[in-house]
Amino acid sequence: MIRCLKDIKRTTLVISLLLGVLVSSKSFSLTILFTSNIPNVFETDGAYSIGKLGSYIKSYRRDSDETVIFVHGGDSLFPNALSVYDSGVHMVDMLNTIGTDIFAVNQREFQQGIDQLTLRTFEAGFPMLQSNLIDERTGEHIEGTVDKYLHPTQEGMIGFVSVLDESITDIYLTRDVAVKPPMETAKKLALDLKRRGAQAVVLITERSALPDDLSELSDTIDLILVAAEVKDSVEDAETLMVSSGGADGEIAVISWQLGQKPSAKIDSVSSYEEDTAIRVSLDKYLGRLELILERELVTLQVDANTTKSKIRSGESALGNVFADAIKEEVQTDFAAINSGAIRGNREYRAGDIIKYKDIQTELPFGGSLYVINVIKKELSALMEHSVSRVNKLHGAFFQISGFEVLYDLSKPVGKRIVRLTKNGNELEPGKSYTLAIPDYIRYGGDGYQIREEQVVNKVSVRERLMWNVVSEYLDRKGQVTPKLEGRLVDISTPLRSNIKASTE
Repeated sequence: MIRCLKDIKRTTLVISLLLGVLVSSKSFSLTILFTSNIPNVFETDGAYSIGKLGSYIKSYRRDSDETVIFVHGGDSLFPNALSVYDSGVHMVDMLNTIGTDIFAVNQREFQQGIDQLTLRTFEAGFPMLQSNLIDERTGEHIEGTVDKYLHPTQEGMIGFVSVLDESITDIYLTRDVAVKPPMETAKKLALDLKRRGAQAVVLITERSALPDDLSELSDTIDLILVAAEVKDSVEDAETLMVSSGGADGEIAVISWQLGQKPSAKIDSVSSYEEDTAIRVSLDKYLGRLELILERELVTLQVDANTTKSKIRSGESALGNVFADAIKEEVQTDFAAINSGAIRGNREYRAGDIIKYKDIQTELPFGGSLYVINVIKKELSALMEHSVSRVNKLHGAFFQISGFEVLYDLSKPVGKRIVRLTKNGNELEPGKSYTLAIPDYIRYGGDGYQIREEQVVNKVSVRERLMWNVVSEYLDRKGQVTPKLEGRLVDISTPLRSNIKASTE
């Protein structure tokens, strides 16, 4: 069945390409609706839900006389409270219901590996586009995806390519893929699409994959769509660049008279009622988990937050709680969790009741735990890597338990760790300590290097997922007062000057 579906998709693409050769050069108008980075299936502060997004898109199509193309920039099949159970089936189902035209495969789509992504491509009623990754097991393009796409309209053809930054080999696919040069690949495929009849070509990508000088793309690329979990924006450079993504209730609207430069604006979906068909589809999935997801775990005694700007730049009170739960579960000396695993991006208030679904939203990747042995020198190297990209709010930044780290962000990368202590006492240089880490870190995610001989347990501890560990920890507590305890202290900031003086 899968092979048959694959053949059908390939045949559809070939027909589209052949039609492109026959197209005239007549100018025509179209609208592209674009967003990305919206894996959360729950409503976000009234601004966003996938039901509202679907309602907006259907309404726009109904009211428009022009061709309307909905382009999804990806980073959305994972992670959320449902994807661990169905590997993203629910999201593909809802994107089918919305009427997605093109889905650009992004980094999070690989959270459960290449094979699960391939299975999702055969369930999708839309092409899943990925242009520059090669499956090293086969030496071929990733099965089920397409490397370029010609979208047919009544008036003509428009081409699409999608490339990822090489960082995917550090973040998700540490052993499985080879990454072809993003911009070289994009330009080559764009030229091929135009030879086959495309009147314009759209590049879907990450900001980190783009060159500093966008003018080098202007000969081949007519529009750049950037998938990013940031404030939506329009950059009117030589080639128009539009960034959109995140559960902020915004969507990019690009108006385009082919043959002319497109224009764009940012619109909001927040005032729209949820689409009934999408709500029914979502309820079908959520109903199976409602008893678990709605279970109350703990009452917060103080305000707390897991916003990206906080969790990835310094010690976090809730980060401490999560790391403490891991340490207690596996009974190690220390524990560390990469802040990129904490995805809630939410502010909590004192008195808020934390439910199981909140923890699944905070730790959506799941992930199991491993224990490794480290001496002081090895732990220092891990922490150097942790603080090496704080200025970029990189997810490699550790939240920790069982030890304290004094560091100086004004120093060069690799020379920032000042002191490692346990309960205020310096770690002994030759002593071996046990450290609990997520499986993602154990296998080299975020660029961490763990030697095989360091690993204590060759299979994950008890095969339990992190959100189960944290949920049960909170359930036992009943109440929790997250607080900052001086576990991670940057002495380069003015507020830490007294600490710095005491270390000199």
